[in-house]
Amino acid sequence: MNKKESITLVISAILWCRDPQLSAVDKFFLIAAVIKYGNDVIGERVKDLSESLRLHESFVPKARNVWAEKGVVRMVPGVANQAQRGRRRKAFRIDTDELVAAYENDKQEGIATANVVNAGMLTMLFCGLEQRERVRVKRKEFGSQLTVNNVVLLGVLVMVADRTGCIFGHGSQSLRTMAGLKKSQFQYALNSLASLGVLRNWLPGITGRHLFGKKPGVYWLNLDHAVFE
Repeated sequence: MNKKESITLVISAILWCRDPQLSAVDKFFLIAAVIKYGNDVIGERVKDLSESLRLHESFVPKARNVWAEKGVVRMVPGVANQAQRGRRRKAFRIDTDELVAAYENDKQEGIATANVVNAGMLTMLFCGLEQRERVRVKRKEFGSQLTVNNVVLLGVLVMVADRTGCIFGHGSQSLRTMAGLKKSQFQYALNSLASLGVLRNWLPGITGRHLFGKKPGVYWLNLDHAVFE
């Protein structure tokens, strides 16, 4: 497995993780950190780290701590900070082995899609963020048109889409959990992606119990959109 394939696998494993405690910001942080630093020890100041990851610095410590509680981020001895009389700066290393193992297991059991057919687009979606302005977390912030919620949801949709950009067989709750979004955030992100032209259209699922049963919705992505470089 080459480096690009390895990154795609890790991105997919992070997005596939269905822990309800994880937000879109938490997932964006980890994906951006893996792409930027891999398995290296990360000992930068929060301000410098936020600039490297294109994420507002107020969200970096929280996201780091959430993943530390789950054993994915492992704190290690940091370098001494001369400006603070030798006080050591927090440093950490990322270990995604358990996330990847869980994802691979779900693929073998047929729970997760065996192959991400749009793997190149998925990888470039996140790798390309390094060349863009900082991604917004809130609507009032300045920066890219895409918010973190939009980017992570788009990543989930690309991961489960077929070669034509069609997503079928995944309900809104499943997509929301993978993207780390609440119901209102999910709907707003869908509308935002549609207004940007990345999402062509979607049909909501059917939830009638007696006549139709429960059916997932259908989503169509515009895979020719400039956001995929």
